[in-house]
Amino acid sequence: MGLAGRQLRGEFRRQLIETSKENRRQVLLRQISLLVTDLLGGESPTVLTPDQRIFELGVGSLQLVELKSRLEAGFDVELPVILFFKYAALGELGDHLLTEVLGLAARRDERTQQRPSPDPRAVPLEERLAVMSEQQAEAELLRRIASLEEDWRL
Repeated sequence: MGLAGRQLRGEFRRQLIETSKENRRQVLLRQISLLVTDLLGGESPTVLTPDQRIFELGVGSLQLVELKSRLEAGFDVELPVILFFKYAALGELGDHLLTEVLGLAARRDERTQQRPSPDPRAVPLEERLAVMSEQQAEAELLRRIASLEEDWRL
């Protein structure tokens, strides 16, 4: 990494620390949006919405690795690649980065009174299976099969 790369390391983190708590999520989502737009070859920065899912935007495996690298450099942290599967929506990813990785916002359990928890069925099955253990995935599939069998009986 060259001198310029070292100077930029941790720059996103510094920007968020200097941003008011009320605006941190918005600033972080803007940074993520700019990175994704750049990786996808966008001509002009496009603001993506928090509910947009990374893979639905057309981010491929190589672009995901590049996104991971840029976020790691910008926040001066190490991120597991599974993070992008577990928190596939941009807003989920941003919230996780702010709370769990950077510690710059209230944790999810402290905010549950402010917003309802999402219905896990709203997340595509493939994404839920990707973050489950083999036993959890098997149990989920068996539950779904039983549910379908019950529907057929009705």
